[in-house]
Amino acid sequence: MYCGLCSKETRKLAHEFAVGLQKLIGLPESWSKNDMAGPDWSTASMKRRSDIAIRTPEATSLGRAASFNKYNVSTFFDKLKSVYERENLVSGKIWNLDETGCTTVQKPNKVIASTGMRQVGFLVSRERETLVTLLCAVSATGNTVPPMFVFPRVNLKEWFTRGVNWSCLYIRLDDNSKLHGVHDTFCKERWLFQSEQSPSPVG
Repeated sequence: MYCGLCSKETRKLAHEFAVGLQKLIGLPESWSKNDMAGPDWSTASMKRRSDIAIRTPEATSLGRAASFNKYNVSTFFDKLKSVYERENLVSGKIWNLDETGCTTVQKPNKVIASTGMRQVGFLVSRERETLVTLLCAVSATGNTVPPMFVFPRVNLKEWFTRGVNWSCLYIRLDDNSKLHGVHDTFCKERWLFQSEQSPSPVG
């Protein structure tokens, strides 16, 4: 886990394994010359194994990887169970809140251009993007609430929210504000939105 091999490292490992079996099987000349298996071997192996694929891994810090162990996971779920029992929480009162960043600059698609051109341009709204944070929440029963947009501006302009659903929330966040307070605002406002439910702790 967290130590996957890239295609080139896998080909080197296959060569080392083949060297150990050289008395039983023949070793291609290109393998001995390059000290690794050929790209055709890698392609054929991937076609034979439909349960594996080349994927881009997500960067994970060493601290997070070290904390993900049996003891910590068991302790977390034991505490989670005690909270459920103490607060008498049902699935409709369990919400998952997450955030994502939405850029205001379109990502250009690949275009057809003349061979040898050193520069190919594509018109976008602006060169430097502005990141708008979007907060969404879903309950364990699958219910959702309208999202909240967080704009990185001191002043919230009217045209920022033009054409968006009336039930969405919009706030501004300057450089000195903390995103943690935004989470509290979202939880309080959205709990009022769900007025038919009885009050319960939000965490």
